Amino acid sequence: MKSAPLVSSMSDEDFAYVSGLVRREIGINLTPAKRMFLVGRLSRRMRQLGCDGPADYCRHLRAAGSSEHAALFEALCTHETRFFREPAQFGVLARSVPRWLSLRRQRALPDCIRVLSAGCATGEEAYSIAMTLCDALADQPPLSARVVGIDVSERALHVARDAIYPLARSSDIPEPVLKRFMLKGTGPCQGQMRVGPSVRALVELRAGNLCRSRLEVDGRFDAIFCRNVLIYFDAETRTRVVRALLSRLTPDGLLIVGPAEAGPTLGAEVRVLGPGILAPADPSTGARA
Repeated sequence: MKSAPLVSSMSDEDFAYVSGLVRREIGINLTPAKRMFLVGRLSRRMRQLGCDGPADYCRHLRAAGSSEHAALFEALCTHETRFFREPAQFGVLARSVPRWLSLRRQRALPDCIRVLSAGCATGEEAYSIAMTLCDALADQPPLSARVVGIDVSERALHVARDAIYPLARSSDIPEPVLKRFMLKGTGPCQGQMRVGPSVRALVELRAGNLCRSRLEVDGRFDAIFCRNVLIYFDAETRTRVVRALLSRLTPDGLLIVGPAEAGPTLGAEVRVLGPGILAPADPSTGARA
C-alpha cells in the first residue's frame, strides 16, 4: 500500500473543491490560511486509502462522491469537550428550571423540561445537562426532563451512546454529582467510568446536521446548548443556524453558546444575558411549547 506524506501541497483547485464541499455540507469555513490544516487532518485518511497525496485523494473524493463524505467530515471535525465545561452556564440552567416549571403549569403544559445539545460530540455535554436537570428536578416525577444530543459525527455518537469515559475525566465533575451519577469501573473496566442508568435514560442521541435547511429535531426546547460550534462557521451560516435554533426555543428559553461566541456577529435577534447566555431579542421568536 502506498504511503501518503504527512505534509504535502494542495492545489488551488483542489482546495476550492474540498473547502466548498465542507462549507456546503457541514458549515465549517476553511479559509485559505487553513490549507495546511486541511492536509494535516486528511493525512491519516490518505494513508488508509493508499493515496499519494492531496491530488490523489481529491481524485478519489470526486469519484467516490457522497460515499466518501462521511470519512472526510470525520477527519475535519473537532470533538474537544469535557464534563461541565463552563460551570457557570450549568448554574444558570439549574436556576432556570423552577421558572420554566412555573410557566409551564400556568399554561397547563406538561412539566417535562427539554434541552438540546447541538454538536454534542462524544456526549459529555449532554450528560452534564442531564445530571444538572436530575438535581434540579429531584422532587419531580421520573422522566420530567429530556435531553436530545445531535452531532454530525457517527463516530462521536458511538462513544456518547456507550457513555464510558476515562476515569481521569472525573476531575471535571463536581464531587457530589460524581458520587450520585457515575459508576466506577472495576476489573477489566478499571480506569474507566460510566454514566449511570438514571442519567442515560434522560438522554437521546441522534445524528443531526445544523447546516441542513430544517433542524433535524422535533418540538421546542427550554434551553439549547450550541457551544464552540458557531466559531467554525462563516457569518452567513452562523446567522442561519442561530435563527434555526431560536425558532426551536420556547418563549422563555435560553440559547447557550461558548462565551467567546456571544458577540455582535450573532445579530440583533438575540439579547446577551451573561457570558454565552442568550435569549431571543423578541420573545415571540420562540414558539410556544
